[in-house]
Parts: sequence; C-alpha cells; structure tokens
Amino acid sequence: KDSTIPAPMGGSIKLPAHCEVTGTMRERQGIDGQHYAIRFRIRLPEAWNQRFFFQGGGGTNGDIGDALGMISSGSPNALSLGYAVVSQDSGHDNARNTVPERGGTVAFGFDPQARAEYGGASLKPVADAAMAVLAAFYGRKPERSYFVGCSKGGQEGMYFAQRHPEVFDGIVATAPGFSLPR
Repeated sequence: KDSTIPAPMGGSIKLPAHCEVTGTMRERQGIDGQHYAIRFRIRLPEAWNQRFFFQGGGGTNGDIGDALGMISSGSPNALSLGYAVVSQDSGHDNARNTVPERGGTVAFGFDPQARAEYGGASLKPVADAAMAVLAAFYGRKPERSYFVGCSKGGQEGMYFAQRHPEVFDGIVATAPGFSLPR
C-alpha cells in the first residue's frame, strides 16, 4: 500500500506502493574497538519500470539514506517514477561511531577498513547485493541501471566510473568531492 515519510524541510512525501528491504553486510570490530557494518536500504516499487537507481551519499555518509532517488528539487523522486532505489551508509554509522574527542562523526577514519569503505570499497558490494535483491524480488535483472550523486555522491559516481564502469548504463556525478576520503 502507499505510505508517507517525513520530508526534510517539513511536511511529508507520499510514496507509491513498494517493498522496503534493509540489509547489513561485513559486520566487524575495527582496530579502534568500534563496531562497523555496511548497511543499505532498497525500495522496490510495485509498478517497477525495470530500472535501477543507486542513490549517492552525502557528507561523511554514516546514514543509511532514504532510498527515494532525489533527482532535482521540485521533480518527482526516482521511486515515484518506478525505479528500484538503493542507498547505503558507506560502512559506518554516525550515531554509533561518533567519538567527540576524535573528530565526532569522522572518527571512523581512524579505522583503515572503515576509511576504505567510505572511500569507495562499500559501493560495489552494495550494488551487487541490490542486484541480487532485484533478481529475487522481480525474477529478473533491471533493463537499465543508473547511479546519481552530488558531492560525496559525485565522488562515489566517479569511483564507479573509474573502477566498475560495467555496473551502470549511466552515471551522474555532480560536484564530486575528490579529497573526502582523506
């Protein structure tokens, strides 16, 4: 059935009928004693247009994201247009992995694996997991797949373009933050 979620600036966003799946992979304890895992959310619309949308992250990530597929302000989101949408947290959780005396939400950077996952190592495993969920849920892979991101998401798009260009039919990487993993 249709549902609504809170909008970032107040109000609510009406969502089409869909199934929401959350997943966790690569759970581990870091060298800093913190618990880490890559978490993702995928929304599977009932009226699927046979397309897949990987939603880029923002800032330090650390948040699983809404998996709505924002395209631009004022336009319908990708989920409302029939896309299956995935978002992910880059392998750390801002609520769990924040250490005020070590930089707050960037404290994950003291763990080499968490830093690598933020730098891009979390992306392909999440894309692969999302494709497997799509195949299981719909009984087929998508006809087309896209990545869209800005800033940190733009860096993620460039990572995919350079290291895994075979994953997507199109990548929109705007204002990429190239030095973010440092």
